[in-house]
Amino acid sequence: MIMKNKLLFLIVMLTITFNMTYARVNQFGEPIVMSEKVTNPSGTHGEPHKSPDETLCIYQNDNYFYFGESFYGCAVTLLFNNVTVFSTAVDENGQVFVPTTLTGVFELQIIVDGVVYWAEVIL
Repeated sequence: MIMKNKLLFLIVMLTITFNMTYARVNQFGEPIVMSEKVTNPSGTHGEPHKSPDETLCIYQNDNYFYFGESFYGCAVTLLFNNVTVFSTAVDENGQVFVPTTLTGVFELQIIVDGVVYWAEVIL
């Protein structure tokens, strides 16, 4: 009987954990991996860029982007054909809302400590 109760307890806990994880993903949307934008793909003296690109994971839910509270104040830019169409900063909740009038495929950039990260996004 004790073993049966422990098994039931384990199943309930796993179900709760799964539901909380699923709700968190749905709350923030789909994950997007942003890569460091390397402006000089080669190192000094024409050598290949040796260090791997750094990445940053954010989440998109329609026109909302969740970067995380630690990115508060970081500049975010949306570009189309290398032209800035929208610019703002990450709010205190770690979020950015892009106006719904912008639709299509864009380049999303964020500047973190002088490093530019980018990803292609669809709105």
